Amino acid sequence: MAARREWYPLLESLSLRNCASVSSKAVCQVLKSCKELKLLDLGGSYCLNARAIQEVEGMCPKLVGLNYGGHINLEMGQAIGKSFPNLKWLNLRGSGIDRYGLQSILESCKGLEYLNVMGCPRLTLSSTLTNKVAGLLEFKCSHFSYFYNHDHGNDYNHDHAYGYNHDHGYDHFGYDLWYP
Repeated sequence: MAARREWYPLLESLSLRNCASVSSKAVCQVLKSCKELKLLDLGGSYCLNARAIQEVEGMCPKLVGLNYGGHINLEMGQAIGKSFPNLKWLNLRGSGIDRYGLQSILESCKGLEYLNVMGCPRLTLSSTLTNKVAGLLEFKCSHFSYFYNHDHGNDYNHDHAYGYNHDHGYDHFGYDLWYP
């Protein structure tokens, strides 16, 4: 990763998708130099933890898009929200985030517009969380037991019932933003 170090300050997007062998330390070193970074794709990389994210806090002030596939707990949610408060779109598909971690992110990332938390079975909605996601332009989630409608059985379309937008686009890396 050090071969083109002179380019780091000019990078606007960086994809380390499925780079399982990249260390947290190496990613932090790169991110500290990426003042213009707007999009970061770490899907399938699992290379950052809360401590590493805290280390780069404020180093990527222009970051507006993050795709992260690693495990997210409350501490990690707090670190993401605090370190990257300008996020507009966030893909946490399959991260295992729970409502506390998500609530922490939503409290810090006031400008968030697009959020994907599909495949996060520990995520349950509270009234506070429901109010926060209602302000998003697009919210992708798996079903919640909270949304179960006994009149419609298992075929009930939760997304349709709650007005979620099914249009999906592609991120700036050329990857489908919402699905792997």
